[in-house]
Amino acid sequence: MPLSKDSLCFIFCMCVIFSLSGCISTENVSELNTEGSSEQPAADTAVVKLAVPENISHSFFSYSDPSILADLETGSPSSLRSAAAKIRKSNIEYTETDKVLLAVAGAVMQIVWPDAQITWDLPVVADTNPYTGAVASARMGVYDVNTGRTDFLTLVLPSLVLLTSPSRDDFFAEAENDLQNALALNSQSVLARYLLGLLYYRQQRYSMALEQFSAAEQLDASCLRVRYMKAMTCLAVGNSREAYNIGLELQKQYPQNIDILKLCAESSFILEDYDRAEAFVAQVLQKEPENSYYVLFRVRILVKKEDFIRAASLLDVYGRTDKTSRDYLLLRSQIQQQWNKNSAAAAATIEEALVRYPEDTAVILAAAELADETGRLLAGKSAGELAAQILVSDVDNIDALSVSVNAAIKEQQWKLAYDTNAHLMSLLAPEIPLAVSLKHIDICIMLDYLSEAYRLAQALYSADSENEDICTSYLKVLFAQGRTGEVLQIINNRLPKATQTFKSFLYYQRGILQKNNSDRLADLRLSLTSNPRNADALFQLYRYYFEQQDFRKAQYYLRQAVALNPDDQKLLELTAELDSLIGR
Repeated sequence: MPLSKDSLCFIFCMCVIFSLSGCISTENVSELNTEGSSEQPAADTAVVKLAVPENISHSFFSYSDPSILADLETGSPSSLRSAAAKIRKSNIEYTETDKVLLAVAGAVMQIVWPDAQITWDLPVVADTNPYTGAVASARMGVYDVNTGRTDFLTLVLPSLVLLTSPSRDDFFAEAENDLQNALALNSQSVLARYLLGLLYYRQQRYSMALEQFSAAEQLDASCLRVRYMKAMTCLAVGNSREAYNIGLELQKQYPQNIDILKLCAESSFILEDYDRAEAFVAQVLQKEPENSYYVLFRVRILVKKEDFIRAASLLDVYGRTDKTSRDYLLLRSQIQQQWNKNSAAAAATIEEALVRYPEDTAVILAAAELADETGRLLAGKSAGELAAQILVSDVDNIDALSVSVNAAIKEQQWKLAYDTNAHLMSLLAPEIPLAVSLKHIDICIMLDYLSEAYRLAQALYSADSENEDICTSYLKVLFAQGRTGEVLQIINNRLPKATQTFKSFLYYQRGILQKNNSDRLADLRLSLTSNPRNADALFQLYRYYFEQQDFRKAQYYLRQAVALNPDDQKLLELTAELDSLIGR
C-alpha cells in the first residue's frame, strides 16, 4: 500500500536529522539529551574525530638536495650553471618547479650577467608565480611590490629593474630595504650584494657601493661584472690606480670586451698614461667607429700629448657632422688657445659654448680657466666671477677653487686668496700638490705671514732641497725675511749645476740684491741670456732703464714683457704711459 504524503515527509525529515548527527562532536552530544539529564552517551555511539595534518610551510622550490636552491640564491654565473646542472634531466618531464627555477636562473643570467653563457634550455613558463612574475615586471621597467616577500628570491628579483630601467629612481628606498632583508637571510649571495652595490652606485653612495662589490668579489672572484663595477666605483672615488689595475687584469681575460676597453681608456687617461689611453681608445673605435664620445676622447688625448696637428685634423673631421656639441666646442677652444695662440678665437668659441650650455659646469669651468689664463672677460664675466658661479652649488669644487685663488692673486686680494687656498689645501690634504703649497707660500709672503711661509717652505726644502721649484720658493721666503747672506750663499752654490730656467731665476734674484748698478745690470742680462722669456727679468730691466731715463731701452724691454703677457692690464697701462712719454 502506498505511503501517504505526510508519511513521506516524516521519513525525509528523519533522514536529514540522522545525517546531520554525524557532524556533531562529543562535546555537544550532551546538548541533545533531555534537559536536566546527566546521562552520558554510550561509548559505541561516540563520534570519532578525523586526524588533521599539521600546517607545515613548504617553499615553492622543494628539492631533496638543498644545494640547488643555495646555488640559485648565490646567483653568480657559475652557481646558476651549477643549479641548472643539478636538475638537468634526460627523457623525463620537468616539473613546474624545475621549469620556474631554470627560467629564473636564465633571466638572471641574461639581465645581470650578459657576458656569461647560458648552458641550459630555457623553458616557457607562465608568469603566474611570484618569481617569473617579478622577472616579467622588471623587464617592463616595473619594481614588483606584489611578490609577497616570502623568501629570499621574492625579495631580490624585483631589483633586476636596476639593470632593465637605469633611468628610474622611484623604487630605491624599497629596493634597499628588500635587498638588505635578503642579505639578512643569505649573506653569501653574490647576486644580492651586486644589486645592492648597483643601487648605491646609482645613488652616488660610492663608499657603500665599493663595500658591496668588494664583498661580492670575495664570494666569487671570477665574476666579470662584479670586478668591472668595483673598478668603476674606484674611478668614482678617485682611486684611479686600482681601477686601472683591475681593468688591465680583466682585459687580459676578455681582450674584446668593449666595456673593459673603455674602463682601461678612462683610467689610463686619468693617470696621464696617454700612449696607453690612445691605444685603448683606438680599439674602442675599431668596434664602434661612430662613437662620437670616443672620437672626441681621442682628440683630448692628442691635445694632452700636444700633438696639435693630428688633434686639429681629427676635430675638423668630426666638425663636418657636428659643430655644436659641448665637447667639440671645448676642444676647439683649447686648440685655438694652446696651438694657434689665438685668444680671441678661443674666447669666441667658449662664449658660444656658454650660450648653448649656460648651466653646464664643465663649460663654465673651461670659461673660467680661459679667463684666468688670458685675463679676458668672457660673456661679460671675469675668471673669479665664473668660478664663483660654480662654487655657489659646489663649494668644494677643486678646479673652481684653484681659479678663484688665481683670480684673487691677480686682483691682489691677498686675504681672499689666502682663505680660498687654505680651504683648497684642506680638501686636498694629506696629498697636497706641490704647486698649491708653493702658491700658498707666495700668498703668505704678500700678506707678510712670514713665519707661516717659512714653516711651509723650510719643510719642503728639508724634504727635497734639490727640487728647483722648492728652492726658488725657499729663496723668496729668505729674501722676504731679509736673510740676504743665506740667499746669496745658496745662489752661488746652486748656480754651477742649475738648469737654464733655474739659473735665470738665480741671476735675477742676485741682480735685485746687487747694490752696484753695473753688477745689477750684468746679472739681469745674464738672467735673460739663460732664459730670454723671463718676464721678471724683462720687467726689472725696464725699471732699470726707466730709472736711468733711457726710455727707448725701457720701452724695448717692456714691450718684450707685454709680448709674453699680452693680456696683463698693468703692463698695457705702463706701455701706454711710456709711449705717451716718448711721443712728447
